Amino acid sequence: MGTALNRMDLREGFVLWRGLGVNYEFGVLDHEARTAVHMVRRAGALAVFLYVGQLSWVLVARAADPLLRRLGWIIGILLVAQICLGIGNVVMTLPLAVAVAHNGVAALLISSLSTLNLTVWHGRTTTTAGKLHESTNGASQLQR
Repeated sequence: MGTALNRMDLREGFVLWRGLGVNYEFGVLDHEARTAVHMVRRAGALAVFLYVGQLSWVLVARAADPLLRRLGWIIGILLVAQICLGIGNVVMTLPLAVAVAHNGVAALLISSLSTLNLTVWHGRTTTTAGKLHESTNGASQLQR
């Protein structure tokens, strides 16, 4: 593992402009540049997992509103599915069905996070009595 980190070429992996007329068939990056892109993607996935996982945990554990708690569960389940599919892609050397499922779950995860954002932004949550509640400042209704 330590040798893979030594053989990364971050500079070549993240060149934004390669000029006109470049033939991208079969890729233009050498192995070290591809390794750099892959490792940066893994680090980003870890950061997203930690952040979204904590968000899901807080919603499930502390949300007073059942809608927010339900969204927390949905986000958590989708996050675990996404991580499992990502690991499956690596272990099974990128089978098409798993790669497509990984993209599909990513779309569902983004949709659920957007739903959470819209719900909190507009302050529309239900109380335990089931009535629609409009908060005056648009903040989420989390118990402290």
